[in-house]
Amino acid sequence: MDYLIDKKINRLATGVSEDSPVRYNLNVHSSCNNSRFDMHYALEMGILLEGGMTRYYRQWEMACRAGDVWLCGPWEPHGFKVLEVPCRALILIVWPGFLSKAGGKYDLLAPFRTVPAERPQVSNEKKAEVLNIARKLTEVTAGPDKYTELWLANKTVELLLLLLENWQVGPAAAPCFNNEDYNLITRALETAFRKNSFVTVEEIALAAGMSRNLFSRKFREVMGIGFPDFMLRHRLNGAASDLTGASLSIDEIALKWGFTDKSHLHHRFRELYNCTPGDYRRLPHAK
Repeated sequence: MDYLIDKKINRLATGVSEDSPVRYNLNVHSSCNNSRFDMHYALEMGILLEGGMTRYYRQWEMACRAGDVWLCGPWEPHGFKVLEVPCRALILIVWPGFLSKAGGKYDLLAPFRTVPAERPQVSNEKKAEVLNIARKLTEVTAGPDKYTELWLANKTVELLLLLLENWQVGPAAAPCFNNEDYNLITRALETAFRKNSFVTVEEIALAAGMSRNLFSRKFREVMGIGFPDFMLRHRLNGAASDLTGASLSIDEIALKWGFTDKSHLHHRFRELYNCTPGDYRRLPHAK
């Protein structure tokens, strides 16, 4: 079952970068009607602090209580529905390159690449430690502190290491890459992100200084998704953003983001967002 069918997905501006790799959000929900579905390039780590919610992925869902943690990979559609209020959730948005560098020879990106159902979960015995990390994050972000970004970075890694303590990396998440591979791929992505148009694997492999086959394999190992799907989601996100904020027509948006025409955008948009571009533009939350 596709749990995101008929749900509204919106794009989030994550606000993280290589220089500011972790962002902290505290989401407070007072109604069981609250829900949202989105996707973004940056990684997501969430901790439920209070209440209850269901977290949705395309082929899986998980029920969360206080102390539970969830993970989301790059351009992975995901969402939630509040089940019990008051409900509070701490969200860490993380620049992927930060974890690549912070892990050194250890692969901290592996949990984000594996399928959601096989990602590490917090044991009941470890939930108190998770909530302590959350409390510290809340404290250090509550007021001005010249070390806030350092605290965010350190506590993000601490939380991830807690998750990884007893997790066995599955074959789908175990890559054969090093930090240089990641650096090459991110440089290629910087080239791709500067373009709205369709970009071939051959073009981007050349930018990364790799053969087509080697780049395709390394990209999937590092990012957990094939390059064509990754770039399609990037272009669809750009189109969705323009649908919510720009005065362009749907025909103009289609051409801007490298689709052959309005019909082509309509077809690909509906595959991922489960609604048409016109329907998406009319959604109340998208205005």
